[in-house]
Amino acid sequence: MLRNQRMCLSSKDVDVKRCIVVILLILAFTQGCAYYNTLYNAEKDYEFAVAQRRQGGAVPKERLQKCIERCSKVVALYPKSKWVDDALFLMGKAYFELGDFVKARRKFEEVTIYYPDSPLLGEVYLMLANTHKKLGEDELALPLYKKACVIAEAKRKKELYREAVSGMAELLSGQGREAEAQDVLEQALREDPKGDVDLWLLLADMKFKEGDNEGALGVLERVEARKLPVLDRLRILEEKAAIYTKMGDLDRAIEVYRKVMRDFPHATAVDRVLLGYAKVLVAVDSLNGAMEVLNKLRDTRDDTLRAMVYYLIGQIGERSEWDCDSLQKIYTRAATLEEGKKRAEAFGLLREYSKEEGAKGAFLSAEVYLIVLGDTAEAITRYRSVVDSFPSDTSYAPKALYALVWIYSSLGDTVRVDSILEVLGDNYPSSVYTQEARKLVKGSEP
Repeated sequence: MLRNQRMCLSSKDVDVKRCIVVILLILAFTQGCAYYNTLYNAEKDYEFAVAQRRQGGAVPKERLQKCIERCSKVVALYPKSKWVDDALFLMGKAYFELGDFVKARRKFEEVTIYYPDSPLLGEVYLMLANTHKKLGEDELALPLYKKACVIAEAKRKKELYREAVSGMAELLSGQGREAEAQDVLEQALREDPKGDVDLWLLLADMKFKEGDNEGALGVLERVEARKLPVLDRLRILEEKAAIYTKMGDLDRAIEVYRKVMRDFPHATAVDRVLLGYAKVLVAVDSLNGAMEVLNKLRDTRDDTLRAMVYYLIGQIGERSEWDCDSLQKIYTRAATLEEGKKRAEAFGLLREYSKEEGAKGAFLSAEVYLIVLGDTAEAITRYRSVVDSFPSDTSYAPKALYALVWIYSSLGDTVRVDSILEVLGDNYPSSVYTQEARKLVKGSEP
């Protein structure tokens, strides 16, 4: 009987032990899920914020702060988990996006100090270098870019290598060490001739900025000779056309753009290139040709690009002297661009002022061109029309002359200033604007 009791107790002990093991496993699993889910949600917060910035929107700071809070929780509550280095790195990146580079530097340094074997070390060195660069600590950034390059090469991380080489070259270029910057890129491309197209483009851009136009074009031709994916080939052709445009060689720029249209008629990424083509056509006064290209881009899915298309159509409309109502409607389609919004409002005002009879409408239109649109030449023309068409209007004619005095004083044209002051004195001697114009000129004299 005792034996049976022992066997029963032994059986119960086993069951209890099994229950304890199961409970411990459940706790371990749920704890693991907890910190993993917290980090996962932090990454989602960060990715959302970065996506917003890349789309041209305001960075949602509250999401970045939430990311930091979640990461802090992982570090504080699960200090022995395998995700702590990830959490610290993510915190650093969030601080970097917020512009708090001192805190970002601290988090990146914590990873390098406490987790020297982290698989993220190469990316951490890169971000730490970028942070030092933002803080003006170039002497600390350069060796970190080199360390990131070494790790990237050893682990065959192409994106990390590209960013580290680019960062190093841009740092040297910013210090005026152009030859060294180009040497860094040339060496990277010699070691890997099929390297990232971004490095080729950066090298071409540096040569162009240095005034070596032929060298820049030579770099692009070298990479263009390779068998490239469609998107990369488009980028190379776009850069070639941009260089020709900046050189003032618009005929060769147009030739490149026509090649794009011929070789990539259905490529979805060609829209941005075609916009550049339209700009060049506008520059050579081929407005009909530009409109033909722009009409193909009106329905592009890229919201920013579509706004730029309508803005350029508006520019063509201004040169073609479209009416204010049409221009206001076109620029409204480009209102997501600051300049598009400004011009939409301006032509809306001009439309309303055109309904005003007499000198008032003409004067207010001149004010819009000067103050809102910044078109001094058109403003001068319209102020003069007020004086010429309504000389007997003692409210607006002397006011228009005062505006002309202000403009010509700003331009340093003393001959015209003296001439207008004489007209004010002869025709409107008692006007407050005559007195104000004299004060303006006297106050601007050395």
